[in-house]
Amino acid sequence: MILQNGPVIDQQLTVCKNIIYFVSIRLNYVYKKTVRSSVPLEVSTTTENRSTMKRFGTYIAALFTILLISCSSGGNIELPEHISSLDNLTVYPAVEEGEVHSSFTLVPDHYFGETEEIFLGHIGAVVVADDGRVFITDPGERKIQAYRPDGSHLATLGGEGAGPGEYQNIASMKVYAGRLYIFDSSNSKLDIYSLDSLSLAHTVSLNPENWSDVEELAGRYVNDIFPRSDETFLVRFTEMPTRENEDSKTVRYYLMDREGQLAEPVREVLNQDDMMHRNYETDRFVLFYQPYPPVFRKPLVAAREDGRIYSAWSGEFLIKTYNPEGEYREAFYHPFANQEFDRNAFVSELAGPIGEAARAIELPDTWPALESLLVDDENRFWISTIIDDLELWQWWVLNESGELLDIFEWPRNREIREVKNGYLYTRETNEETGVQQVVRYRIELE
Repeated sequence: MILQNGPVIDQQLTVCKNIIYFVSIRLNYVYKKTVRSSVPLEVSTTTENRSTMKRFGTYIAALFTILLISCSSGGNIELPEHISSLDNLTVYPAVEEGEVHSSFTLVPDHYFGETEEIFLGHIGAVVVADDGRVFITDPGERKIQAYRPDGSHLATLGGEGAGPGEYQNIASMKVYAGRLYIFDSSNSKLDIYSLDSLSLAHTVSLNPENWSDVEELAGRYVNDIFPRSDETFLVRFTEMPTRENEDSKTVRYYLMDREGQLAEPVREVLNQDDMMHRNYETDRFVLFYQPYPPVFRKPLVAAREDGRIYSAWSGEFLIKTYNPEGEYREAFYHPFANQEFDRNAFVSELAGPIGEAARAIELPDTWPALESLLVDDENRFWISTIIDDLELWQWWVLNESGELLDIFEWPRNREIREVKNGYLYTRETNEETGVQQVVRYRIELE
């Protein structure tokens, strides 16, 4: 069932109701003036009455033509069957260019990064605690730098190694319920720190032997972890690209306990198609190719602290909602015109084996619709979309129901990493020093 909600359609329905009311009043008035003032129609044969009724009929036709045009403009949107068949689906009207303008200003507020004491190389993950402290991973140094809300350096966590509090590859970082979660994919572990003391409180071993008896997870590895309020984790399992799965890779989500065991009853919570790749083989090498920027479609997911899960496929502006058990609940859809992909311009900038592969394989005709999906601490969606200017993202801000609140364009080289406590945090490169930093912007409503 398609539910057409949203401000534009609501306004359209109001206009239609007003037109219908006007038509009914006007027809009643014309009827009294032209018909009831004449002799009964069944006995009227005069030229005057025939002329009167002709004018009356023309008037009716004109009014209903206006009514039809007004109420059918922006009519039903044609949807693919896999979308229209969804239960509890809300379809919002297409947004015309220039129809929505940004209602807020982003004002740089503080900077987080290198200090006189701290060297910060490449910035990886960025998370923000409820009290405004900022945590930044430095993948090259295998460290996490902690900052106070005023930008001053607070502490350094981690370092290279395989022992407690040491890391080889910090794949992701999360903040939840007074704890800091550091996932190291190379050491196959999840370290949990207390945000009060910044001390290591617990380590979860992610030993593949713990799920070796689950056939659906054979050959897969842990790619990301999302903490939940019930002391379990939503764990994302992906598979390596091979010659056989270039069009069939999937992402599977399971629940895991604090001991690194799959939570009972063991079952798949969510399943997504994964970004496809293309096999390119020569007598010199085999390449599993995924173009960058990603023109192939990819899965997107966001998880709320209450366990609710949001899933999307970057090829279309469709967001699905699942409860903490992975049961589908509802979805919303925004019509979006994917931008044309210029293959020649794309491959002309690639060299070596990557360029060779890009010129040989089949590529899509359009860019994806979506690039990233964030949910802030007020349960608003922040979704970046791909537009014709490839130096910009167009960000859509939606409320919890998917209704459009705002649209703004933002440079791609100022990556939005988190929105929290009325601030927006980005990863940027200082143009003068060439050093990466996190910039906090204050969101000021106009």
